[in-house]
Amino acid sequence: MKKDFPSVHDCKLMDLPVFDDMRGSLVAVESGQDIPFELKRIFYISDLENDKSRGGHAHKTLSEIIICLSGSLRVNVKDGTNYKTFYLDNKKKGLFLPPMIWASETHFLPSTIYLVLASDNFKPSDYYKDYNEFEYVRNSAWQ
Repeated sequence: MKKDFPSVHDCKLMDLPVFDDMRGSLVAVESGQDIPFELKRIFYISDLENDKSRGGHAHKTLSEIIICLSGSLRVNVKDGTNYKTFYLDNKKKGLFLPPMIWASETHFLPSTIYLVLASDNFKPSDYYKDYNEFEYVRNSAWQ
């Protein structure tokens, strides 16, 4: 039986819990409640150039949520067959990326900072960095 991988249709924008009052806005997420996985790692990307890209890989088992804290960016996702682009410019929304989705981040404003919530610790063995290998595994994987 062919393995059933997530598709770009499983990549979703999520409304994050926001608490507004006269002092400002607080966005807080809790592992397993507001995000669909146990949070193991947090990192952020800054000092970006508009004509460069980040990402350009897929994870074998790790899920992520990308949150644009400042500025804006595009997240281009592929599943070996389908392609979709998400525009992030709102710190009250997160983009959920399941495993086995190729993602690249592009078109950064100079002030862009984005945060990534990850379901696991950094493991080099969890990455597909070659798109052809990723596409081959997706199209030929059997359980």
